[in-house]
Amino acid sequence: MKKASVWSWVIAALIVIIGFIFLEIYMNNQEQQKMMIQIAKSDKAKVIYETKLKVMDENAFKENGIIKTYTIDIDEVGHNPMGGIDVTIWVNNDSKLYVFYTLNKDSDGKLVDDGGGFSGRLDVLLKRKIN
Repeated sequence: MKKASVWSWVIAALIVIIGFIFLEIYMNNQEQQKMMIQIAKSDKAKVIYETKLKVMDENAFKENGIIKTYTIDIDEVGHNPMGGIDVTIWVNNDSKLYVFYTLNKDSDGKLVDDGGGFSGRLDVLLKRKIN
């Protein structure tokens, strides 16, 4: 009886320790996610988004432009396995018209666009405007 009781305590202690480890990992991931969202919403990031959008559509944010507005898709902000933060924005509040970015820091610590692309539908709209 005593031996079973000792093993029960050992197993219970291991379960509690493992639980604390998983809780710590979860809390660290939540904190990291909040930090990435904060960076994605920052003024420096907005300059990057708007610069790329104006390159794609020279009349972006103007009456005669294809691109009128953009919204950051908070649910798509995440860590890029190669480093940096992946961010997706919706153009004109349409989830089928999107641009995605990988934000990173250069050697000076400045936030930069480290790659990305855009949806085929947005490409078609922009090409139609050119032709």
